[in-house]
Amino acid sequence: MARIAAQPDSGAAQARHEVRVLTVRIGAPGGEPGEIPVFKLTQGDDVTIRATSAQGGVLMIHGYTPTGIPVAQAQPATVVFAAVHAGH
Repeated sequence: MARIAAQPDSGAAQARHEVRVLTVRIGAPGGEPGEIPVFKLTQGDDVTIRATSAQGGVLMIHGYTPTGIPVAQAQPATVVFAAVHAGH
């Protein structure tokens, strides 16, 4: 499990705090395209993402994982972080 520490945006307001657990399943290349999930989070939420993939790769979360989190084929990878950045 990777735990990511991030600094809040300057002037960030303190929003309500929720714990969010999200699951992402990535299919095989060339397979049927699936629906791309969109997760709505609020600044200040504690977020856990559990990702599995049909092939090995790297999970990148813009603004939080500058080097990426390795995801092995068919092995779950878990990333935990606080949603400190505001925006879309």
